[in-house]
Amino acid sequence: MTKNKLPTENTIRRSCFICGSTQGPVFLDRTMDVLGVGRQRMAYRACEGCGLVLQDPAVPHDTMLTYYQNYSNYTNAGRDGAPSERKTFIVEDQLKYVAGKKTVPGKAFQVGCSDGYTLSRFKAGGWQVFGCDPSASAIDIGRKQWRVEARPGDFESYVPDTGETYDLFILTHVLEHIYDPVEALRKAASMLNDDGIILVEVPLLTDPEHLIEGYFTFEHINYFSHASLTNLLQISGFSLITEIEDDYETDQYPVQRLLAQKSDRKKKPLLNDFKWSQKVLADFEVWERNQWQARLDKALARKDPEQSIVIWAGGLHTSQLFYYTEIAEQTAIEAIVDNDSQKWGKCVHGVTVISPDTYWKSHQDTPILISSRASEQEIASSLREKGVEDGKILTLYDPDPV
Repeated sequence: MTKNKLPTENTIRRSCFICGSTQGPVFLDRTMDVLGVGRQRMAYRACEGCGLVLQDPAVPHDTMLTYYQNYSNYTNAGRDGAPSERKTFIVEDQLKYVAGKKTVPGKAFQVGCSDGYTLSRFKAGGWQVFGCDPSASAIDIGRKQWRVEARPGDFESYVPDTGETYDLFILTHVLEHIYDPVEALRKAASMLNDDGIILVEVPLLTDPEHLIEGYFTFEHINYFSHASLTNLLQISGFSLITEIEDDYETDQYPVQRLLAQKSDRKKKPLLNDFKWSQKVLADFEVWERNQWQARLDKALARKDPEQSIVIWAGGLHTSQLFYYTEIAEQTAIEAIVDNDSQKWGKCVHGVTVISPDTYWKSHQDTPILISSRASEQEIASSLREKGVEDGKILTLYDPDPV
């Protein structure tokens, strides 16, 4: 744990957007090398005023926007733009969930619509759809592959056209990324018809035994318990029309989901789960570092100690792997392989990102360490189909370390 008085070079300080407090203990203070934007410092504070957990000190907004625009754009490069099996299941479930309250489709807007797949499924269900996303390349895929139109840019800077209104706002896995969710929700309310609703999904902040290594990450700057999510909706002018539902199974970490509508009800006193939030951060900080190193040691034990490796995937998981382990000292690393052409030639921790074609031409005898929790099994299966022997595929999560 780190106290409040921290140097703020290359970071910004954030007040709690729920209660305005700047007080609270800081945990997980680290500086990581992130592809495309270099060394970035971040930490996570438990707000004394209400218990919200937020990134503070935080990565500056312009740095984060650069990252989203160029390097974290969810274009599914390894699948030629096709969504994962898990995503197709989740989106179909979202459609059914909304249909339980909105039986007649209307106009829907998605904040952070990425590759357009979610909007395409709502469109197939009879909705008129539109959205926005920081990544122009993701929007291009949505237009070409899914025939979905969207406007480039983040929602914070989105200026609606005169009379632009919607019956549904889709806010799935977006509020954890936004620097001022209150302002974003109030903007959504101003664009929502009187009987309109919002669909919200965000990662669930819960007890550490249900979380995963890397849960507190560069991109996620807000972490919501039931209490803090309820507080956020209330001060933004919304009230729940469903109970908050938790899902511990479908995604790689627990997720909470709800539907809400605009409300002018008298506001209740804020809920405060500060003591619990502080304990979650403290306990998680102790647990996480040992987990990363234990997984790496087990994976590397499967290769000859004299062999070098390549790392497959150049995303945030790899940045965390370099930060939390001694990988750079334990083994020689020839390259990082990634399907996304926007990453080729960039470096993480001094190691260059190359294309899969370059790997097959110049490194095909080198063992591969897969650095992705979400896509590990998919990547491993693809490598096996291309003839890579099991002994050369090093995994961190499958099988799970004992």
